Amino acid sequence: FLPTCFRVEWPSDHEESSVNLEDESSLLQQLLGPLNSQLFLGRYFRESAVHVPSHPSTDGANRLQNIASQLFDLDPKSILRETSSESVFVWIRKNHTARIHSIEVNDAESAFQLYQAGHATYCRSPPTLEQVLVQNMLRGTGLGCGQYDPTRQRLTSMGRGEVEVFMSTKDHITNWHYDFQENFTLQLSGVKEWCVQKGTVRHPLRGCTPHYNTPDAVESQVLAARLADRNFQFGEPVAGSAAIGDVETITLKPGDVFYFPAGMWHKIKVVEPGVS
Repeated sequence: FLPTCFRVEWPSDHEESSVNLEDESSLLQQLLGPLNSQLFLGRYFRESAVHVPSHPSTDGANRLQNIASQLFDLDPKSILRETSSESVFVWIRKNHTARIHSIEVNDAESAFQLYQAGHATYCRSPPTLEQVLVQNMLRGTGLGCGQYDPTRQRLTSMGRGEVEVFMSTKDHITNWHYDFQENFTLQLSGVKEWCVQKGTVRHPLRGCTPHYNTPDAVESQVLAARLADRNFQFGEPVAGSAAIGDVETITLKPGDVFYFPAGMWHKIKVVEPGVS
């Protein structure tokens, strides 16, 4: 039985170096740090979460600096202006409570004004960064046989992925849910607290988002989940119903990398605003 989350420790004699986006053959290994990529793929991939902290001898910022520089040194206005998304998602907090409501905004200036007003946002990264990261992560993990077509025109393309840029704000909370994608989170700035718990749906066709509980979402998500777990109940994770084992808490700081598999429940709280 594998733990919910495996925490990587840096050996005392292992030096940390910045992630090199031009080294296409080893991007996965670079992100995993001292954890061997073949061990990761053979033991933890699609089974457990993996937390790779920044090296204890650094402040954590240097390791992912090359990625941050591709995001205009994390300037929010530039990220929103150069996104490859057709629209930007903004989480509007209701009545200064933890409850959020997601809206789509079609112009960068309006999205930036909402972000400045304290509402968290997310959008896809610029295409130049997204294509490099997705292509090499598909190749490194073998998902979709490593094939990637950013135009999505080729019938033979089996791999698909996106790079979402999350710009968090003070005290923002994203409540319990799970995704259908394999997820690698790179904490570029700020601090987030993640709670994770294994789910009973190992290879979900759809995510489960109890914080967006519209009738059409609930019905389609429950139907998809019950193909894998006939007793699945819509709502936040409960051990024995839609979840397995204990809840674990992980704190992500600048320079940290965090992998978690599709179907793993997670809840995120912003400790210090930043970009991931």
